Amino acid sequence: MLVRRVTQYISTHAIVSSTVSRSSRHFSKPSVPIPNRTSRLKVIFGGIFVGASGLGYFALHAGDDNDHATKPRTPLSTLLRSYCVFAMCSIPSLVDKSPAILDVLTSIPGIRQLTYVFVRNTFFNQFVGGDTPQDCVPLLKQLCAENKGGILTYSVEVGQATSTETTEEGRTRVKDIVRQTIQSIDAVANTMDTQPAATGDRSLWIAIKLTGLVPHTQSLTNLSIHLTNSRKPSHLSPHIPYPGCPISSELDFLIEGTTPAGSTLTVQDISDLRELYADLEQICMHCKRRGVKILIDAEHSWFEPAIDAMGLSLMRKFNSLSDNANSSPLPLVYVTFQAYLRRNKDYLIRSLEDAKAENFSLGVKLVRGAYQASEIQQHKLAKGDTDTQLSLSISPESQLPTWSTKLETDQCYNDCIRILISALHQDIVDSSNPHVGIMFGTHNSDSCELILEELVRYGLAKITDIGVITIPPEVSNRMTIAQLYGMSDVLSESLVARTRTQSPLVVKSIPYGALSEVMPYLSRRAIENKSVLGQGKAVVERKRAGEEIWRFFFRE
Repeated sequence: MLVRRVTQYISTHAIVSSTVSRSSRHFSKPSVPIPNRTSRLKVIFGGIFVGASGLGYFALHAGDDNDHATKPRTPLSTLLRSYCVFAMCSIPSLVDKSPAILDVLTSIPGIRQLTYVFVRNTFFNQFVGGDTPQDCVPLLKQLCAENKGGILTYSVEVGQATSTETTEEGRTRVKDIVRQTIQSIDAVANTMDTQPAATGDRSLWIAIKLTGLVPHTQSLTNLSIHLTNSRKPSHLSPHIPYPGCPISSELDFLIEGTTPAGSTLTVQDISDLRELYADLEQICMHCKRRGVKILIDAEHSWFEPAIDAMGLSLMRKFNSLSDNANSSPLPLVYVTFQAYLRRNKDYLIRSLEDAKAENFSLGVKLVRGAYQASEIQQHKLAKGDTDTQLSLSISPESQLPTWSTKLETDQCYNDCIRILISALHQDIVDSSNPHVGIMFGTHNSDSCELILEELVRYGLAKITDIGVITIPPEVSNRMTIAQLYGMSDVLSESLVARTRTQSPLVVKSIPYGALSEVMPYLSRRAIENKSVLGQGKAVVERKRAGEEIWRFFFRE
């Protein structure tokens, strides 16, 4: 039996490797003339599609062998899928062209269905939790059993209304997304309710994107323009670069339903934004009732002033420490701070100060940021001399909103780690009410190491002689480290193994949505996270899967 299985594996692996290798060569140097871009994309993807589909099909049927009494911890089907996916992610040029490739393949009758089968059995199953919130429940339960948390997010690319979509159609679509979000809250809460009672904080979350909750994203951009133009230079120092810092009263006009004099906001903008805010309140109220924390994702800088203002308003209402009706003094609403923005360090310090002054707890999700390439491109268009293409950037400043190098982003992220751990220490030592809750979103092992080192340095955790770090409940209830589902599993497992906590330290972000809707998300996510998979990390993930496949065949 072992010989048969090894022979099958080697044969299949050799065929796929050869196919992928040949197709990769064709990708860089076609051996025959290709008449146009569409034909080129078909040829490029053909070899990889055939080879990877063969491996994906083999993976579907390879994990259920009952000939051995002891099964591997990870099914062979999962390992083969991971190997296939990360092999493709190891080719940067393929990742860059993936949106165009998918557009071409899904436009061809017959090929479209095959493409969907391929994507579902590879990238979808690797990075997406399921089609619906209920489909994700088994995964959520598995994470809880492994002392991990989860973040459920409806990751359909929406908000960019087509020219044929009416406002009413857009609103109908938004209401469906709100219903999906409510369902995800219930799925998360019901899953936590079935878990054994624990003294730690509840470990499952939801996340939302504001661009998915408006019929037209231009209304968010218009609000950002209005806020940027209406904010007076702060008397405080230092100056906070664009997108600036939200002010607590700047959405009063929106809540009242009035249009400010001289504003670029239209009556339709005001109507759509008021409905957005009402939907956000509804979602947050349901989260409060069910005990589920909510993350508001950051997006491109031209949306950020609007997103910041909405997030601040919601935190002031739902994270208030003077509200006796709050069941927990810990944050319910978390907003996202992007370290690749030049403002981030000063903005974080100001936000911590404002939270204490206004007596609400600040929910912080710290990330590096995923939109740097497009931010640089749009800023260049805005500041250039050509009118051939309109820019989306609304920054009034000559400098980029983002840092120009990854090294600067990494330094900013690590500086913010130190700021946040210091604030957490001050809360625990000096304050009866917590003013900060923290989620570190990072796939960077050095940053994870710094987080643990800072906890130990401040006496918020203890390290044993064998290197295990014990984190008490008052710390682990307020701090987590997050990675994307399907990525950086080695790092996630290492963090779990090295730490002892009552409530999970590690959480995995789990997108869900129907395959046809999630396709744009998958291609965008592949491009945005090249930095995560870059520098050989995709190769490392592929080799890890390969080593596990080897152990599967040669285990005792």
